[in-house]
Amino acid sequence: MRMARIKHRGGGCYYHLTNRTAGSEKDRPFGKVEKKKFENQVHSLSTLYSLQVVTLCVMCNHFHLTLFVPGEPPSRKEAARRYNKFYKDRHPITADSPIAAELAPRLNDISHFMHDLQQRFTVWFNKSRPIRRRGALWAGRFKSVILQRGMTLWNAIKYIILNPVRAKMVNDPADYRFSDWGHWHESGRHPFESNFVTHVCRSLGHRADGWDAKRLQSELRTDLARTMAADADANAIQAACESGKKRPAPILRADRRNRCWSDGAIIGDRQFVHEVAGAVYGSDAIKKKRLGSGRLPDSGELLYSFRRLRKD
Repeated sequence: MRMARIKHRGGGCYYHLTNRTAGSEKDRPFGKVEKKKFENQVHSLSTLYSLQVVTLCVMCNHFHLTLFVPGEPPSRKEAARRYNKFYKDRHPITADSPIAAELAPRLNDISHFMHDLQQRFTVWFNKSRPIRRRGALWAGRFKSVILQRGMTLWNAIKYIILNPVRAKMVNDPADYRFSDWGHWHESGRHPFESNFVTHVCRSLGHRADGWDAKRLQSELRTDLARTMAADADANAIQAACESGKKRPAPILRADRRNRCWSDGAIIGDRQFVHEVAGAVYGSDAIKKKRLGSGRLPDSGELLYSFRRLRKD
């Protein structure tokens, strides 16, 4: 039986969302046209939903999204405004409309957002094939991980940016066109610049006081270079340990797929993971819960995940 999805409200919450297409890992149905269409769908739906997209990366058979979910749904008035702006070909609604009352809580929900995104893209994908296809495109339910603000969010963004490097598609993540990082370097503007700067700077606190988009890009570029250098050293350590028949300590690697970022459910320091899980399941239920853990190779920071996962 599948576990219920963990959703946390409080004063707002950051999520890492991902899903993969059906088939084997060698099935790569997304080319340049499909990746661009998926990006456009995300941009379009972000005008309807109150969720705030922070970063996006579309790969050949999967995607990664980080976004912020506000603590409260939009008002009926705001829901009506968003509806009328998005559905320009429909009869406009007012704040007093039953549609606005029903719509408002949906616009703040990741499940409804992902359902619309994946369904809309699947319909377009199936119709656009040379031989019309039918049926599901995605392998299953999308995966969601709650991220602690601060360095956890920062490191999740780095993990997403480095996806094309990890897949050996490019040597420099700035050369990958279908990620926000690549767009930022190609065009000089982040596709979700306002959200990105606001949330990353807010998340980092006083450390990022006064940072603008240019400074943020510079700091992130420097840290990405540091992480890739640390990953290269981690590869050497791994090889040496295996050669000497020693088992290396668990490390949250950025140069290969690490399941904690997609399956860990909640990621942050120990207190954050317990607080969020306790709010969902009750504090007594998680007192003796054994958490997963790992260190980042570049900073040595210890992070915990709600789910303990076997090594990938």
